[in-house]
Amino acid sequence: MIAWPLLSLVLSALVCGAFYFKLSSDRKALEESGLKDAALLSRAYAQQLIHTLEAIDQTSMELRDFWEQSGGHVRLEQMRGTGSFVAQQFRYITIFDRHGRLVTSSFPIADKVSIEAQDFFKFHRDNNSDALRIGAPRWGRFVKKRVIQFTRRLSDADDRFAGVLVIAVAPEYFVQFSEATGLGNNGLLGLVDYDSVIESTLVVNGREGAGHGALVRVPAEAIGGPAVTLNGDQWFTDGRARFFSVQPLNSYPLAVAVGIAKHEKLAPYRQARAVYGKIAAAAVVILMAFGFALTYLSMRLAWRQYKADGIREAYRSTTERASEGFFMWQVIAGSRGEVVDLELVDCNERGAALYQRQKGELIGARLSALYQPFFFDELLNICRVVIADGFYEDEFETRHGSLVSARWIYRKFVHSGSRIALTLRDITEKKQNEHDLARLATQDALTGLPNRHWLTSYLPEAFARATAGKSIMAVLFIDLDNFKNVNDSAGHSAGDQLLREVAIRLRAVLRQPTDHVARLGGDEFTVVIETAKSEEEVSHVAGRIAQILQEPFLISGRDVVVGGSIGIALYPRDASDPETLLKSADIAMYAAKEEKKGTYRFYSSQYYEKIRSRLRLEQALALAIRNDEFVMHYQPRIATRTNKLAGMEALVRWAHPEQGFIPPNEFIPLAERTGLILPLGDLVISKVCAQLALWQREGGTVFPVSINVSARQFSEGRVSSHLASCLARYQVSSHLIEVELTESAMMGDLKTVQREIDALNQLGVKIHVDDFGTGYSSLSLLNQLKLDVLKIDRAFTAQLGSGREGEIFFRAIVSMAKALGMQVVAEGVETKEQLALLQTLDCDEIQGYLISAPLQAERMSALFRQDIFVM
Repeated sequence: MIAWPLLSLVLSALVCGAFYFKLSSDRKALEESGLKDAALLSRAYAQQLIHTLEAIDQTSMELRDFWEQSGGHVRLEQMRGTGSFVAQQFRYITIFDRHGRLVTSSFPIADKVSIEAQDFFKFHRDNNSDALRIGAPRWGRFVKKRVIQFTRRLSDADDRFAGVLVIAVAPEYFVQFSEATGLGNNGLLGLVDYDSVIESTLVVNGREGAGHGALVRVPAEAIGGPAVTLNGDQWFTDGRARFFSVQPLNSYPLAVAVGIAKHEKLAPYRQARAVYGKIAAAAVVILMAFGFALTYLSMRLAWRQYKADGIREAYRSTTERASEGFFMWQVIAGSRGEVVDLELVDCNERGAALYQRQKGELIGARLSALYQPFFFDELLNICRVVIADGFYEDEFETRHGSLVSARWIYRKFVHSGSRIALTLRDITEKKQNEHDLARLATQDALTGLPNRHWLTSYLPEAFARATAGKSIMAVLFIDLDNFKNVNDSAGHSAGDQLLREVAIRLRAVLRQPTDHVARLGGDEFTVVIETAKSEEEVSHVAGRIAQILQEPFLISGRDVVVGGSIGIALYPRDASDPETLLKSADIAMYAAKEEKKGTYRFYSSQYYEKIRSRLRLEQALALAIRNDEFVMHYQPRIATRTNKLAGMEALVRWAHPEQGFIPPNEFIPLAERTGLILPLGDLVISKVCAQLALWQREGGTVFPVSINVSARQFSEGRVSSHLASCLARYQVSSHLIEVELTESAMMGDLKTVQREIDALNQLGVKIHVDDFGTGYSSLSLLNQLKLDVLKIDRAFTAQLGSGREGEIFFRAIVSMAKALGMQVVAEGVETKEQLALLQTLDCDEIQGYLISAPLQAERMSALFRQDIFVM
């Protein structure tokens, strides 16, 4: 009666001990995983943050150079509107003169301020250092928020102190693009220096925030060393312990701090502990019950056996559902007790799958029969270590001849009695992710070429070698000429394919291992010739590149010709540092593109002045849009049969305060090239809707107005959304607005074009095809899209009356439009003879100087009351 309860107690202790051992091992593995993850995340984010700090450094140098070259006449208020030489993400930029007085700022500052007493001002005044200075986090007096100040000395032509450039960046900016998915709900991601913590640069609960869970101070032992576990009460304001890693940022006096909440990382351990606790408690109760029951009658023995089988089945079920391969090996000893072999006595299905065998094939097999002699000896030596130490774990890459199918494996050996338990886990994906993180830092994902970050690291080394060898070094800046047309007409997938093909051709041009090609981004590439014997040799390479880019590319089953413009800068002739050399090549490329696409140009200082002039014109256009220096003119459209007013076309004019009216052919192409066509297009739509609302309030009949929209407006889906907003704001009926598209606007991605046209149709807006016959005319495209009006270009109207061929061609266009259910408008009608022919050709409406030139809104109002136009 005593033996069975005692045996039950012993067995209960063994069960609890086994669970305790398992839980301890799992907890240790999770803690080690947390430390590794924290170190990996800190290194990955440190690389990203170094790029960000380098961008700030580069921006400050560009602004300094621009300020010094302009003689101190830079106005950040104007540059901010165009994005010129100023990165748009840096909103708070100021320049102070040598007396600490404000000169210019990218944001409004009402106070008359002086920074003469500031430490950073004194530092730059007293030190002739060109380096970027990074200040401690502080409350920004002008921006009204916590900021980090990046400052750089400004010098005059005599290299005397001329002032200070200040870029103030909110600490939150340094984490806004970070991937915080690996931090968990209470993780911490921060930018720190070695004495303080910038509390607002934290990622908490998967989003940016400040204060909650903030780091009290930086532990010295964590800086640049391995990840550590920090106690929550001592180091964090929320009292949570974390796995913590601090990664210094190379030459910057800052570091990245990453903390992964310990309680989140150990959540699987707590869940397992709860499950194992219940199992252990159940086992103890069952064993004790069996022990006492067996003292009374033998039937309890059967009951105990039944429960034991249930526990074993639960264990088997647990191991079979595990994601790891589990193996139990029986040690086979020799005559002197040494390990000579092992026999597999058990494994789960996952383990058998890793060996690409069935479970039944493996159980009973010996290690010597499964492995070749070399692998067998290696595993046998590991098993001897396991028996001596009780435990062994490692990660390894499988080699040729291995039985395991995975490339990377984590394995853990545990010795118990005469058996060794082995756990295998496939960590190939984890290792691949680590490799990809390292590769993405310097490689372009699309083309496989080195990227901009690689180039900025490589050029200083190449400069040093060229200086030591007294050789010529050349940088070729390449921009594809017609890449946007490929994207618009064939889609972005075709554009990506084209970029990959261009990369292959550029690699083929390289002459020797010291030549390199990199992709800077978009359709821009750079070729670096580290050792050139002469300018003629560089010209030969550039000419070869221009030639291979002119040859057709087979993209999506059709030949595509793009060409490329190439700018060349030479060291030491054109620049004394890598940054200036790259910028000079960029300037030369723009000169080549403007003079003659598909060719190359060497850098000249005249190009720089030309670009500055163009920049001033761009700034004037941006200022004109901001100040609304534009007026609308309206050209009437007349019904051909009745000579009555049918509608009008809105035409924008730039009323420059000094130069008077600037024709559209001078500023529209500039707006298209710089992207200012988007805000200008929005302004035109707003002004037309406002004018229609005014005409409605004046009473009388109001006629529809057609508005020209650019291909870029249409492809970005801005037209329907902005038009809907203006119609609602000015309470204008949608039947009074019509949209005119050129054929090129419809040559982008068909799904995007169809979606925008459907949106306009739902608003009740008619759609015109403008200048038909001059673009990429496609009858199948006109048939697929629901369009209302076809406007025939003036080039075809001018042919009427000069021969029968022009009349036949015009009649064919009208017949086609009628078959598609579209109205026809003839543009550029200037003679009564043309009008008479158009009346016989069944043309619905006409527009041109025979009727009227474009008129201002006041003069157009008078035409509303005119019943019939006499021509």
